[in-house]
Amino acid sequence: MCKEIEPIVDELSEKYQNEIDFKKLDVNNKEGQEASSKYRVSFVPSIIFQKKDGEVKEKIVGSISEKDFEKKIVELKNS
Repeated sequence: MCKEIEPIVDELSEKYQNEIDFKKLDVNNKEGQEASSKYRVSFVPSIIFQKKDGEVKEKIVGSISEKDFEKKIVELKNS
């Protein structure tokens, strides 16, 4: 997890804890490396939005503001 966006993820995961599952991964351990390979993550931070069935809805590469992150959550939640 990128230290720059970790506080944003923590805050939004608490706010939406009953609606959305958040998962933070460290690309320096086995689980993170496997996920990086599976989702073709080549840059940190990368944010992957997926449905419960695993379908990837959107991928954001690079940093994102809290406002834009939350806007994307609401947009995808309502789609």
